[in-house]
Amino acid sequence: MGDRVSISFKDNDGDESVVLFHHWGGTRFPKIAQEWFEEFKKEIKSQRGGISDPTTRFEARNIMAQFIGFLSKIPYSKECLGFEKDEKGESVMTKPIYHDEHLSHSIYLNQL
Repeated sequence: MGDRVSISFKDNDGDESVVLFHHWGGTRFPKIAQEWFEEFKKEIKSQRGGISDPTTRFEARNIMAQFIGFLSKIPYSKECLGFEKDEKGESVMTKPIYHDEHLSHSIYLNQL
């Protein structure tokens, strides 16, 4: 059961990052990764100009590390601690409570 998906990044040299697996990521997780990468690439190119380092060369392993850092900042990727309760004390399933720091247990690294 689940809505499983795996993503990785591949660079121009053909190197591929580790695989990031999301048990409940479905079609949404790859879209988040693609949108993030497009924005990240624009930002790096405009900010860093002619500097050459693993980030500006978009080396696959570094890009995965950058993406994981990004995930730590968005609620979608955080560990769900439960759900808000209404005035009757019943869970409101549409209002999750996310951990401030921990990524979801359904996101993990996998070997190629």
